[in-house]
This record gives sequence, structure tokens and C-alpha cells, in this order.
Amino acid sequence: MQESLRETIIEEIENKFADKLKLRESTIDDIKMKFADKVNEILEMNKSLRDSVLEQQSSKSGVMKETEERINRLERRLVELNSAYEGS
Repeated sequence: MQESLRETIIEEIENKFADKLKLRESTIDDIKMKFADKVNEILEMNKSLRDSVLEQQSSKSGVMKETEERINRLERRLVELNSAYEGS
């Protein structure tokens, strides 16, 4: 009788331990999945931010070129006006 009771208690302890191990493994798997999701989210945010910065730089570069062209046209016009004034 005692031996049977002892075996039952040991079996019950083993089952509880196995259940705790399964719960632990399940929790670790959940954490791994959530971590992987967050890593992917951060990578997407990084890509989006990089694309946005590159787009802004491209836009600024276009504005700079346009401004430089306008300044060049104004300088040429000023030279023309100066030549016309001196030629009069």
C-alpha cells in the first residue's frame, strides 16, 4: 500500500513538473515570436525612415538645383543689362 501511494505521489509530482516545463516552453516560444515580430516591425520602421530621409534629401537637392539655375539666369540677365547700359 505504501509503495503504491509513494508511486502515485511520485507520478503526480512528475506530471506537475512536466506541465510546468510545457508551460515554460510555451511561454518561451511566445516570447520568441513576439520578439521576432518586434524586430520585423523595427526593421520596417527603419526602412520607412531611411526612404523618407532619402526622399527629403532628393527633394532638397532638386530645390537647390532649381535655385542655382535661377541665380545663374539672374546673373546672366544682370550681365546683359550691364552690357546694354554701358553700350548706350
